[in-house]
Formats: sequence, structure tokens, C-alpha cells
Amino acid sequence: MMMQQQQQQNQNQKQMMDDQVLSWDCLKDQKFLTSTYAQMSTEIANNSLLQDYVKICQDEIRGNFDIFNMMNQMGWYPLQMADSQEINQARNQLTQLQSGSSN
Repeated sequence: MMMQQQQQQNQNQKQMMDDQVLSWDCLKDQKFLTSTYAQMSTEIANNSLLQDYVKICQDEIRGNFDIFNMMNQMGWYPLQMADSQEINQARNQLTQLQSGSSN
């Protein structure tokens, strides 16, 4: 009985590792698709085709976000939360970049 429980536990751990590896692979592929569609969107001259590519790109971004969230919830992609000072610093840098100023 003890041996069967150990085997079942090992099987569950193996399945979890397989799921984690598969999730990382999916996230990597999703990031590649997102960047590819974004790059392609910058090289389209036809407005209708551009709208189609932008829609596809948005769908890929959503897929990336969904995979990331699932991985985060499973503990496979932990985050370190930024403090308010770091957030304000990043916001100020972005504002400076958008306004065209450089310091």
C-alpha cells in the first residue's frame, strides 16, 4: 500500500513537471507569435490588412497574458512586486520618453 502511494505521488509530481515545462514552452511560443505579428503590422501598407493584423496581435497578447496568469497562479512564474517609488520612477521615465526629453 505504501509503495502504491509513493508511486502515485511520483506520478503526480512528474505530471506537474510535464505541465510546467509545457506551459513554459507555450509562453515562449506565444511571445514569439506576439512579436512576429507586431513586427509584421509595422510593414503593412493596406489599412484593411493592417486592421486584421492588429486584431490578431491583440489576440496573441491576450493569449500571452492568459498563459502567464495561469503560470503565476500555479507558482511557476512568481513575481516580485515593485514598491511605489519604483513605479513612480518608471512612470516618470516613460513620461520623459513620450515627451521627447532626455535626462
